Amino acid sequence: MHIKNIKLKLTDISRHNYLWILIILLALFLRIYGLDLNPVGLSHDDELHEILNAKSLALTGLHKPGTVAGIFTQNNQCLGNCVYGELGSYILIPWMLIFPLDLFWSKIPFVLASLGIVFFTGKLFENLSNNSKIGLLAGLAVAINPWAIHFGRTAYLTTFSYLFYILGAYFFTRRKFLKSNLVLGSFSSIIGSMFYFGTKPILPLIIIWGIIYNPLSLKLRHIKFTLVLLSTIGLLIGLYLVILSNSYAGRRLNEITATDPVAIKREVDDQRQKTLEIPLLRDLAINKYIFGANLRIEKYLGFFSPTFLFLKSTGDTDIYYNSNHGYFYLIDIPFLIFGIMALTGRLRTGIFVLSLILLSVAPAAIKTTGDTVYALRTALAYPLISGVIAWGIYYCYKNLLVFKRLFIILIIGVYIFSLGYFLIMYW
Repeated sequence: MHIKNIKLKLTDISRHNYLWILIILLALFLRIYGLDLNPVGLSHDDELHEILNAKSLALTGLHKPGTVAGIFTQNNQCLGNCVYGELGSYILIPWMLIFPLDLFWSKIPFVLASLGIVFFTGKLFENLSNNSKIGLLAGLAVAINPWAIHFGRTAYLTTFSYLFYILGAYFFTRRKFLKSNLVLGSFSSIIGSMFYFGTKPILPLIIIWGIIYNPLSLKLRHIKFTLVLLSTIGLLIGLYLVILSNSYAGRRLNEITATDPVAIKREVDDQRQKTLEIPLLRDLAINKYIFGANLRIEKYLGFFSPTFLFLKSTGDTDIYYNSNHGYFYLIDIPFLIFGIMALTGRLRTGIFVLSLILLSVAPAAIKTTGDTVYALRTALAYPLISGVIAWGIYYCYKNLLVFKRLFIILIIGVYIFSLGYFLIMYW
């Protein structure tokens, strides 16, 4: 009997691995087919600058003129939007040394990073649910997610940033408490923050989330290590901010207050004119600070708009996404609801999963101008929401008393139709 149990366990592991291979192959095909044709060219200067700068570093050891890699370079001659994350160009150097500079080969590292998001999102939700089937479904959901497909075919460095953040969350949620998990989770998150400036606000939030997630990290026998780790990370972040604020790259800090002061003054004056003139109270209730706070709240809550997520995304054709289609499929809506219902049955896990999604949207409240707020800066939320959708599919299947096979056939059919519809619009 013991040998039979071992054989059954090995069979399950083998089947599990085969399924992962199929998911990765599907994700690879959706991201690599016609990669040099769609998206057309390199549609944004972020993509172009980083790839050319990486090639320049690979061939000459020097940065391309007019490009600043965060705090690693000092270049007062760059004009316009020329300050990029610290690690973006450097991580591409080995690839650029070997492969030619063209639309296909230059994007392959980003395809591989996207595949990493597929795999580690699945592993993250396997940790959170303690269920390998939910992990597989989460990986599959990300593999066919419209957002993930598109950005896996672009050269935006946010893909690397979110890969390392998800890798950090994966380490934080491993079942056994090991000090190495906290260190690896923190290290991965720090690396993730150094690819794209817009994702840096997530760093302290995800580290605190990860440490609190494992209650053993706050036990008396581990508290000293936890405090030392938090203090070290706090010092590193503080040191980075000091160096950044005193470098040319520190101009990116202006994005925190990136608002139009003239427009705000006009709006405040307009609201005051339409309000009863009550001495002191009116000015306390209507001023630029209140207006600015409301604007940031509006940006943050705007991410959760069903129209934005499931129908039209940004609503106009832009360089960041195919705006004729939502970031998710319409069929995802009921399963997202069922996923949240499933999480309510596991209160602690549910709180941590939903809080991780909420903190991943934090960059939306930092920058209130421009059209990249949702497309690039909050994109960590999309694989996480896909994981909740996968959980909802599994929840429905497990709670069905009859017609389970029919349910599977219908789900597969509807998602094939949805994916096909997206691909027709995308191409």
